[in-house]
Amino acid sequence: MAGKVYLVGSGTGGVDYLTVRGYRLLTQADVLVYDALVESELLQLVSEHCLKLNVGKRGGNPA
Repeated sequence: MAGKVYLVGSGTGGVDYLTVRGYRLLTQADVLVYDALVESELLQLVSEHCLKLNVGKRGGNPA
């Protein structure tokens, strides 16, 4: 099985700083790997069928 991996960032803000390409990639993603810094607005763009993996950690909190 072949696939592709994309790194998408929104800078220091949320959806307002997301590129059109980034928006499209998030809405079409099959798997999303994200950390604790992601804005909740961005997670709402992802399909309910997308596997979401929270790999982030904040100091003093479990991963």
